[in-house]
Amino acid sequence: MPKYHYKAITKTGKKEAGVIEAASEEEANANLHHQGLIVTNMKTSGNNGFMAILNKKVPFKDKILFTRQISIMIKSGLPIVQALEALEEQSENANLKKMTAEVTQEVKGGAPLSKALAKFPETFTPLYTNVIASGEKSGKLEEVLNNMADQQEKDFEIISKVKSAMIYPIVILCALLGVVLLIIFFIIPQLSGVFKEMGGKLPFTTQLLMSTSDILRKYYLFALIGVIGLVILFKRFVKTKSGEFLLDNLKIKFPVFGMLNKKLYIARFTRTMAMLLSAGLPMLEVIKTSGEVINNSIYSSSISKMSADVENGTPLSASLKGDKNFPPMVGHMISIGEQSGKLDYVLDQIAGYYEREVDSMTKNLSSLIEPLLMVLMGIGVGFVVISVLGPIQSLTNNM
Repeated sequence: MPKYHYKAITKTGKKEAGVIEAASEEEANANLHHQGLIVTNMKTSGNNGFMAILNKKVPFKDKILFTRQISIMIKSGLPIVQALEALEEQSENANLKKMTAEVTQEVKGGAPLSKALAKFPETFTPLYTNVIASGEKSGKLEEVLNNMADQQEKDFEIISKVKSAMIYPIVILCALLGVVLLIIFFIIPQLSGVFKEMGGKLPFTTQLLMSTSDILRKYYLFALIGVIGLVILFKRFVKTKSGEFLLDNLKIKFPVFGMLNKKLYIARFTRTMAMLLSAGLPMLEVIKTSGEVINNSIYSSSISKMSADVENGTPLSASLKGDKNFPPMVGHMISIGEQSGKLDYVLDQIAGYYEREVDSMTKNLSSLIEPLLMVLMGIGVGFVVISVLGPIQSLTNNM
């Protein structure tokens, strides 16, 4: 656990200094406050470098393997400490190996597995540790771990398919950008001399292209710095509330990709809810924890409203009605699950349906976005043809 050096004042005004162990600086402050101390200064100990290394993220595939293997070992009757020691020995990832060693020591000391894993939130999220905690309470840890591994594998499969589908348009756009830069830096400078020798008035598009070429060739370094600056400004902007809202809104409204993202969000949300409900967690905790798997502020707002409605006694299905981020079918299906007492099963079926929809869209994504790419390429090629070949033909006809 990290160590913090602190300076504080007691209620009587006496100054104190010391070292305290805590999971975070906030926890350290709270613990000292309970002891009647007012903290005036706090610094992390120099020994925290080891913990910083441990808290680095582990590849998702390694985390899936970790969950699946510990589930199998516990189901086979192996004590949890021995299972963790075996995983520590087998792990090929250095960070995961060190984390597992730390978790093993914590469990040996009497800490529950969920509490030991919670010390590494970058790798083992609150969703992950909450599910494990529910398995520990219900005595079905191996079953919960197995369900968690299934969930992780489905998430990984869907995300991998979406990333693979994105490769084609990215390659096309990069190729288009490369062609444009080739024309601006190498072809236009040679044609500029020809146009000047032949004389005559050039079209506006040609003048624009030649001016752009001259500016970029003369001030390419400033242009590069400008692009980098814009990227930095954009990253800072999207971290603000208004920037985050704008970007998240674009994610669900952009042609083709907006619908794909919506279906992906609903699939992950309902799949997680189904898993948490089957693990025996309370509905409010299920909704709040499931919302953590969706990295979109617009959907997070809808889920927060949903949580507040359920807390006030409104059925989940009724809260979903009228929410434009969730299709009516989702609310109707959940209503059936509430009435039949099989909400986890219904949510699992909804997740399966949207996962198949995502799978179908990713398979056909190339054909769906091809018209958009063709229009974009057509505009680019058309502009170059009009700007370059048009004047040549005009000047040739006048000779």
